[in-house]
Amino acid sequence: MIKAKTKEKSYWESFNLEEGDLSALFNLLSDGRPHSAHELVEAIVAYRIQKEQTSIARALEHGKIYQPKSDYEVGDSVVFPSMNYQMGEVVGKRPGVNPEYGDFNVIKVKFPDRDEPLEFAAGFTPPHVLNIKGDWREYLEKESGASVKEILESYGDTIRTRVSRSLLESHGDVFVSFDESWLLVDALVPIGEGDLNIAEAVIDLKGMPASGEELLKEIDVPEGIPEETKIFSLSHALRKDERFVNIGSGENPSWFLWRLLPDGIRETPLWLRYTPVEKVSDEPLNVDLLQIRWELADEWSEGMDTFTEEAEHVQRTTITLSYPHWRAGTLPLNYRLIPLLSHMEGEIVPVRFADTRKGNRFVGWVVREGRYVAGLKDWYEERQVPIGGYIVIERNPDDPEELLIDIRTHRMRREWVNVPTVENGHLTFGTNRIATSCEYDEEMLLGEGDWDAVDALRESAERENIVKLIQEIFPELAKKNSQGTVHAKALYQAVNLLRRCPPEPIFSVLVSTPDFVDSGNGFWFSNR
Repeated sequence: MIKAKTKEKSYWESFNLEEGDLSALFNLLSDGRPHSAHELVEAIVAYRIQKEQTSIARALEHGKIYQPKSDYEVGDSVVFPSMNYQMGEVVGKRPGVNPEYGDFNVIKVKFPDRDEPLEFAAGFTPPHVLNIKGDWREYLEKESGASVKEILESYGDTIRTRVSRSLLESHGDVFVSFDESWLLVDALVPIGEGDLNIAEAVIDLKGMPASGEELLKEIDVPEGIPEETKIFSLSHALRKDERFVNIGSGENPSWFLWRLLPDGIRETPLWLRYTPVEKVSDEPLNVDLLQIRWELADEWSEGMDTFTEEAEHVQRTTITLSYPHWRAGTLPLNYRLIPLLSHMEGEIVPVRFADTRKGNRFVGWVVREGRYVAGLKDWYEERQVPIGGYIVIERNPDDPEELLIDIRTHRMRREWVNVPTVENGHLTFGTNRIATSCEYDEEMLLGEGDWDAVDALRESAERENIVKLIQEIFPELAKKNSQGTVHAKALYQAVNLLRRCPPEPIFSVLVSTPDFVDSGNGFWFSNR
């Protein structure tokens, strides 16, 4: 069976914008309104289908359709559907020689783009795939035509990606986008510096994010322009101005001022700044270390900043509070927490928390680029959450926009814990007793240390080789254990006092350096 090219997978996988596609987009956007990327793709697909159908119709008007069963004479113009409907002229004819198939002819056909003619069978009566029953036009309409809906369902995402990339890279002087919507540059409403100053003043006075509709009420724009075009134009101008940040989601942008964002959002907190650390070896981790890696759920570990479709149904999760996030007053945006925030879109998005036990509410801020949620410092202090404590977060069944937060509690008791300190310019550990009613991971529990002194070591630790850093920290931890062993979690926590680092580079040092020996269950000792 012969298919239209627009119905073939290879046609769309190799799709690139052509001049005719741009004309189709001009026609769509000529109404002066923004249109979605889906609408742009729909217009292009419809154009391509129409173009192909027109090409076929023209070919059929000027030549005979080639079918092996038909006979042709020198001088005939013949259209070949299997060759993308190219038309050729019959320039020669001779009898065919093959007793198995009986009498038939061989025609020579000259094509405009080929130097030498090609030969085809004619008057060939045996069954053949290129022979069609009935009218060719009816056949093409019934069997070979492709519908816009069918193509969009099969290849829409691929086409949309290619169209968006091409428009941004090569046609940015004509087409402009905002949040997957597109408009002609010439249709943009002029938004001047004075308008942006007014928008800044409105948000500043309000002290809260404002929508495009709210801001437009205070800005003088020409009459007779579609409302959605005004909002698009304003959003485009706000996005380009470094004073403003979009903290809305999807089709509902909401604008705020960078300078009004709380600490930990305008700039990534010191303790969360991660500079990639190369593993010292590709030697595989053992089963214990792989399990510990999964339990730690460090947001910078490979795969820990994503989640499966099944996880979308997660209603409740537990986070172990690591030192960097305790110090910064943040939560890790990892595979455990992301499902609870999957309904929120945008790079910086406010999220409302409610304390399950005390009932008070506060606002956190999802910072996707930094892979954290800011705004929990006061809550940590109020609830006296220790480093290594367990935090429980769940969806509010009565309010999808709110997350319930609490600690896992037990009766108040006093525990001996390691306390980070600095002696002679080196990290070491003392011990102290702390009172806590929060359950915790005993390998990650730390007491209140001399944080200013610890922070003073960070700059040198950032420059230090990861192997040397671990060789310095390991024996200090080993002193606090009567068996001289160190748990991998404790080592991870200690390294992160001085340098933000996911577990993989740390654990690769353990498995590949002769200094360290596995003693089982996640514990290691040094033979130095």
